[in-house]
Amino acid sequence: MRSVVYILGAGRSGTTLLDIILGNGDNVFSAGELNRFPKRNGLPQNLFEESPSYVFWKDFRDKFEVLRGEPFDFDTLQKLTHRFEYHSGFFRILFNSNNRRLHRSYCEYINGFFENLFDKVEEEVIIDSSKYPSRALMLSRCLKYEVKYIYIKRDPVSTVISFAKKGIEQPSKSWLSANVYYFAVNFICSLAERTLRKRHRIITIKYEDLLEKPYIVLENIQKKLQIDLSSASYRISNGEGLKVGKLFDGNRIRLEDSIKVESNAEKNPDSFKNMMTAAFNYMWWH
Repeated sequence: MRSVVYILGAGRSGTTLLDIILGNGDNVFSAGELNRFPKRNGLPQNLFEESPSYVFWKDFRDKFEVLRGEPFDFDTLQKLTHRFEYHSGFFRILFNSNNRRLHRSYCEYINGFFENLFDKVEEEVIIDSSKYPSRALMLSRCLKYEVKYIYIKRDPVSTVISFAKKGIEQPSKSWLSANVYYFAVNFICSLAERTLRKRHRIITIKYEDLLEKPYIVLENIQKKLQIDLSSASYRISNGEGLKVGKLFDGNRIRLEDSIKVESNAEKNPDSFKNMMTAAFNYMWWH
């Protein structure tokens, strides 16, 4: 039975890593951040045109356009998805106060997208690590396939430190803006989780647990969401590299051929800023 597993969370919380790990399960396709499809004009970024991932998504886009009967107007599509997926419209989405015509257009697009993606891949489960809680709610309301959810949280101090890094694909943030962002996003993620839990399978995990005890975390996900992750656990337990797959977008690890899951035992340094971050985000971390 075809289903979509949606990974919910804040940026720098390990969503891409989790996506890749799940993609090493049986009958699971790791797709990355699919919400970026309109913004990227249907083509993944920072890849050679001859690379398997680029070829895969270009072929998908071209065939999708043929089935639709017309080329994508990516500017219009980006405005539509922005309205229904970005944080700025979360409470409008939460209370379902949307323009009916635009709502119908969004649902037609999202169903067409996943229908064509399922037809292109052999796997019956697709991982979407788009993160955004508004998109999570819209998939729940629009998609004709079963949607299951994983909400991943990361220690706020580690997340804020990660946002301070520069010179990588994801834009950096100051200490204050990173704290405000992480607090706000986890607030609306928690509201989305509470709403989704009424009708869908959903599990909450910690990024640190995924690194320190991946077998336990994967076993819990497997039981809760009913997807076979035994091959992913086997690879990790034997120290084998995990295939990265054809992620459309995500952080820079998607550009690797394979990765290994390694414990991150490094302790965050004690500092006034880190203590303030921990106190500010205490309620969401615990």
